Amino acid sequence: MDEIEERRSRNEPNPDNHNHSLPIHLLSGVYTARKESLLHSFYRIVYRARSRSQRRRLYATFVFISCLLFLLIFTQQQNSIDTVDTSYSEADKEGARGFDEPHKAAELKLLQNGANDEEFGDDGGEDLKPDLAPPIIHYLWCGQKKFEFRHYLSIKRANYIIKPDKIFFHYLDMPLLDNEQYYTWFNQTRFENDHILLKKLNTTWCPQEGAERYMLVLSILEYFGGIYIPEDALVVDFPIHLRAVQFMSGVVAKSLSVYSEGVIVAKKNGFISPSSQNGLNIVLASGRSAAQGTIEPCGSIEHYNKEGEDDCICVLVKDEIFPSSIWDLQTNFGILSRLSAYGVQSVEPNFSKKTTIPKIAHYICWDCELKFGAFLSILSALNVAGLSKVYVHGIKPPSGMWWKTLQETGRVIHVYREYPEMSHERGAMTQELAQGIMRMTILLKYGGVYCDSKVIWTNEIPDELFGYEAVASPDWRVYGSWPDSVSHTSMMAKKNSEYLYRLRNLHKKKRLESFWFVDQFLAYKILEQSPTVLKFDRHFQVKCLSHNCHPTWHANYKTSLVENMPGPAFDWFNETLSVYWDVFPEVELDTVKYTSGPIVDAARRVLQKSGISLQVLNIR
Repeated sequence: MDEIEERRSRNEPNPDNHNHSLPIHLLSGVYTARKESLLHSFYRIVYRARSRSQRRRLYATFVFISCLLFLLIFTQQQNSIDTVDTSYSEADKEGARGFDEPHKAAELKLLQNGANDEEFGDDGGEDLKPDLAPPIIHYLWCGQKKFEFRHYLSIKRANYIIKPDKIFFHYLDMPLLDNEQYYTWFNQTRFENDHILLKKLNTTWCPQEGAERYMLVLSILEYFGGIYIPEDALVVDFPIHLRAVQFMSGVVAKSLSVYSEGVIVAKKNGFISPSSQNGLNIVLASGRSAAQGTIEPCGSIEHYNKEGEDDCICVLVKDEIFPSSIWDLQTNFGILSRLSAYGVQSVEPNFSKKTTIPKIAHYICWDCELKFGAFLSILSALNVAGLSKVYVHGIKPPSGMWWKTLQETGRVIHVYREYPEMSHERGAMTQELAQGIMRMTILLKYGGVYCDSKVIWTNEIPDELFGYEAVASPDWRVYGSWPDSVSHTSMMAKKNSEYLYRLRNLHKKKRLESFWFVDQFLAYKILEQSPTVLKFDRHFQVKCLSHNCHPTWHANYKTSLVENMPGPAFDWFNETLSVYWDVFPEVELDTVKYTSGPIVDAARRVLQKSGISLQVLNIR
């Protein structure tokens, strides 16, 4: 009784009576509350838990049930999403794929500028059908002449578009070579294509034009079958269905003796080759019947630039062109020729600001008696070109008063470096070659700006140039038919530059050749083959020999080394970044003090920007 009374005083229920001792209206209120509020019921359950351990178990049970319910709901929703995704991938994605793929194919066709439509099929398309004209290309080389860049483009483009099994090069006389070794396009063509077969004609005549030429062409096609392409024509497009007909001709008789050049396609023994001009005209006309379709003669460059590829199967290149002729040519033919040569629509020197050329200069010390001209050059690299430090490489530190003056700047450092030597089997290495190899080795390892001691910088190097992989300027010496050459008396490069690797290997292979020929002219072949590896900047430097300067941005700037004709006047302050002054006697202090002229003015500006007066130098 005492326990019951105590519970009553604390308002606690009697465990023996449970809820039976509660009034009816209270019982109904409890059940109504439970129905109305699940949260209230939860609080009631918690309230009935008499100890902390019971309440912890109650909380844990509630958390577990909540997690289980959340997991069940999430799984059900994910299954619904997967069902929707599966439905989309099987139906809607097919529609999306059907939309995207034709556009990608169209872009690829534009890049190829006329590649075969069937090439995009899964099994090779029409090319696998029987009874086609054989995939053989025929070139007829007549006359004693050089194999030019346009001929190289013709074969390279046709090989890419048609993808022949063989390319027959029919000739009576092989292409001529030049003593200056520029016309190597034929050797390059043979090197790049192992399916080119040289076929000497078994005749004593090989006409370059007129009815006799096409009679010879038709006799070759009757015997072999295949595709005749003019030697100076670039194929724009060649659909496979053209090989399905017996004979089709793009050559048209304009008069009794004049014919429009074009492509001819024929099956082996698909026609009877003519033996007379009248017979030739009849056969050529039969190859243009409306029933089998027709192909037009090759268009001119002017026509192709105006009409585009829709009206041309091939483009005739009648005049000689060089790789530099097409690098910046913004026409239809420019795009076609770049696709033919490099496989891209545009060519630009490699450029990236992620890694830049270090703003440091490298000089090579040979006799190490630093003269006033070299003193001016180093000052100009620091205070005009805007480079941070100058490293002078050699087996011993430079000497003389001018070197001591440079040491006061704290920005000119000597670096011990051995000179390269040839193996004993090849004799001694010339100083010129050794210095050239050192130049490439230093830049490959460190990157930066190489400067000859005869270079005076006239302007600050723009930040943009430091983003290119390598930078150099043209040289001015005329030599045979070479369209240009490269000067390395000043050059910039990132370390491990592709251009420098190729130049280094070139010198390694051509050590027995004259250094100037390899370094200036054969190096230009690197640029012709890969114009992206070097920024060829005509305003980077002007070279002067015996007071005659040759700015290479002017027309007809090339001249003979022996004649050394004076070049046009130029503004050294605004039109170039540097001047290479190869004059005897060299620039001396008295020259700068008492004479005048462009190089003297440039030297005085170097001293002024370096904070050095002529009076101070005179005292020293």
